[in-house]
Amino acid sequence: MTITNFQKSFLTPLAFIIGIMAAEFVIIPTFYLYLFLTIFLTIILLIKNRPFYLIISLALILGIWRFDLTRPTFTTDQIKNASFSALVIKSETVTDKQRLTLKQNLWPGLIRVDTNLYPVYHYGDEVQVRGNLTATADPRYNKDNIYWLGWQPRISLIKTGQGNPIYSGIYFIKDKIKLVIQDTISEPGGSLLIGILLGDRQDLSPAMKNNFTLSGVSHILAVSGYNISLISITLLSLSHWLAFPRRRAFYLIITLIAFFVILTGASASVVRAGLMGTISLLAKHLGRKSSIYHILLYTAAAMAIQNPLVLLHDIGFQLSFLSTFGLLYLSTKIESHLTWISEKFDLRSNLSTTFSAMITTTPLILIYFGRLSIVAPLTNLLVLPLIPLIMLFGLFQVIGGLLFLPLGKLLAIIPFCLIKIMTTLISFCAHLPGASVDLNYDNNK
Repeated sequence: MTITNFQKSFLTPLAFIIGIMAAEFVIIPTFYLYLFLTIFLTIILLIKNRPFYLIISLALILGIWRFDLTRPTFTTDQIKNASFSALVIKSETVTDKQRLTLKQNLWPGLIRVDTNLYPVYHYGDEVQVRGNLTATADPRYNKDNIYWLGWQPRISLIKTGQGNPIYSGIYFIKDKIKLVIQDTISEPGGSLLIGILLGDRQDLSPAMKNNFTLSGVSHILAVSGYNISLISITLLSLSHWLAFPRRRAFYLIITLIAFFVILTGASASVVRAGLMGTISLLAKHLGRKSSIYHILLYTAAAMAIQNPLVLLHDIGFQLSFLSTFGLLYLSTKIESHLTWISEKFDLRSNLSTTFSAMITTTPLILIYFGRLSIVAPLTNLLVLPLIPLIMLFGLFQVIGGLLFLPLGKLLAIIPFCLIKIMTTLISFCAHLPGASVDLNYDNNK
């Protein structure tokens, strides 16, 4: 069988990705990896017949080797009475505690510690830490370069403003936007708008989070390629309905994605989500799916080179990849069977987009969360068209509030009404009989 150059360019990064995933389950000593690499390089240089299969084998071994580099090597599994200075690079509130991610120079990797809610620490704070640290080889932590965990250490502030000036500026703007939203719109509108605009849902009530889960729209509050893809394509459809030039709309939405990525902190996971969302938008704009498949695969391979652990341990990456694949592969197929649905307001296109992403991501959601939302298609169909409008008018509200707080309060009327409609629809769908099915059998015993 003859393999075309087009197929070769697809299979090579695929072999690399398979090598990384295989290395998760098969441990090969580094010595043998280097030995195999040397042998294959020699064969490729000496033999000209069927070199492609050798290249595939080399890509596979390189994937295994790249994953092997991520395996943690600890001289000790616990450090007692550690005392060190560190830089706070992330601060978040988790239920009744404050969770800090710390960067230091004494040991490889980052440190995550849970401490009291107060005093509150921020990005760029230099702190003195005293306490016990435990090494972790858990890939769920390692994927974020976290290799040490600490509980309730003694922390004292040394000085502020020691972080990267660019990131400090981003976090300052983000905090300012959160403050303006909280000052211009009442709850639960404020926390929901913060979740939609900034991907920060720590202030949402448990009841609200539960409604979003039961109705199958939790992705609205998550910064993932799934969320960005659906919102971007909805915006593209909306611009088409408003007779806005398609080319200009495409570049405007790309700019908005970049702005959104920066605004939410430009972390590695958010950048990956932005890239996946951009690929989906590119596919919708160009319509040349064969080349887009290549872009999707090479993007995944590039992300795996940077961090191999995202392939099997980062749900955000997995949702982003699967939803993007679904949009590419299933969207037009589903749309061809929805001829009975009106094309007005791009309803048919939006529905096929929603269904295609849901079909490819539902199995993963079941694996991670053990819950199937039966009403998710209906809820997404009703709610997703509102999200771009909430984001747009919410942005106007923020800009107005930054200029003059009473103006922000006046402009908040529209997003408040839209959010009220959205939460009413979500609550209605969440409380329908049989809205969701709990498949977590362990919990049911």
